[in-house]
Amino acid sequence: MSAELFRLDGRVVAVTGGLGQLGVAFTQALLGAGARVAVLDIAVTEETIAARYAEVATSPDLMFVRSDITDRASVDEALAQVVAAWGVPHGLVNNAALDAPPNAPPEENGPFETFPESSWDSVMAVNTKGVFLLCQAIGGAMAREGRGSIINVSSIYG
Repeated sequence: MSAELFRLDGRVVAVTGGLGQLGVAFTQALLGAGARVAVLDIAVTEETIAARYAEVATSPDLMFVRSDITDRASVDEALAQVVAAWGVPHGLVNNAALDAPPNAPPEENGPFETFPESSWDSVMAVNTKGVFLLCQAIGGAMAREGRGSIINVSSIYG
């Protein structure tokens, strides 16, 4: 099979959680395939960009947009920034996710019965509501253009 089948030259793809381990890998693969990639992440700062994307941070095919995917207004603003720069995305990779980090309090890494409700609410807001909002906003814009693809990532890591 030819690698040309998988080229994305001239295509715009939004990647949520693009500063995380999986998001960086997805973004690098998309850039390698010729896509323009908009990284949407709540942790966008000069420091996080430099730490994760030192070699390609200044690429004209890469943009970083700070966005809280649990907030519709923030999602709409992120989409507006991408559209203003490059047009409506051709693809969306819903990658952002929360889980209990290894250094979390014992109740978050212990039995389900002790998992805090506030932590549950945060995880569900990012892992489900965020996907919902991005599919509505970016998916809706792609549908109006009559094209587009959405990849919703699920992993044991995220």
